[in-house]
Amino acid sequence: MIPFGFTKEDIERWKDQGFLLSGTKETAVVILHGWSAFPRQVKALANFINEKGYLVHAPLLSGHGTTPDDLVEAKESDWINDTKRAIKKVKSEKGIKKVVLIGISLGGNISLLVSQEVTVDGIVLLGTPIHFKNHLGAWIGSFSVPFFKKYFKKKYPKSIQRDFDFFNTTSYQYYPTICVREVLRSARHCAFSLRRVTAPLLILQTSKDYVVAKYSPWVIYNSVSSKVKKLQWIKLQNEDHVFIQDEMKDYFDTILNFVEQISAQDQIDAKQ
Repeated sequence: MIPFGFTKEDIERWKDQGFLLSGTKETAVVILHGWSAFPRQVKALANFINEKGYLVHAPLLSGHGTTPDDLVEAKESDWINDTKRAIKKVKSEKGIKKVVLIGISLGGNISLLVSQEVTVDGIVLLGTPIHFKNHLGAWIGSFSVPFFKKYFKKKYPKSIQRDFDFFNTTSYQYYPTICVREVLRSARHCAFSLRRVTAPLLILQTSKDYVVAKYSPWVIYNSVSSKVKKLQWIKLQNEDHVFIQDEMKDYFDTILNFVEQISAQDQIDAKQ
């Protein structure tokens, strides 16, 4: 039985699973895809980092890579446990001494929360929300809309319609309205626990994000206890929230440089 009004082609297109790319260095990178997306979303970034010798693992978060119906039961605690298992997996690989988490959107929220329970050596956030545009309206809607509408079809700014193939093949194009509440809850939990984040942190944020409030990354930057932290704005001509498409590889170097700084610390520690 095909749920809701999805086609068989939709279901086939949305099927995905996590992947692990072996490396030669002592630092591993775990990349968390965004909410309603799949590991396929981060493949270009994963390949780029892996080509430099790093082991890269992109786990499949609960409720993803199947059908949007499965998101209904997925909770923040599931995503946290998925990430803990991913970290444990890479740490069990021979020679791995350090782990860097990279989170796309909600994947960044989960990275911040997990880092408060499990030791990680660095965190990279890409478009991670603490506050959304029209945040209050989103909260009110998350409680009222599900009574009237089970699913919403995603809408994108006209300026990024050219990237529809990327979005269509790397994320669900429908999402259960009741699940928005879980996303907002995760953002809230982050907001009230940022002081507990101590790992080195790199925050990347587009200047024209149509999802995240412009002051949101500053809240993260000013609230974490990380001694090493950096906020870098990504200037794009068009509005964008997820900025890891192939044509945006110029920004991958910034992420790689951060990972290499964390990795280099291994050598410094060994000499001391």
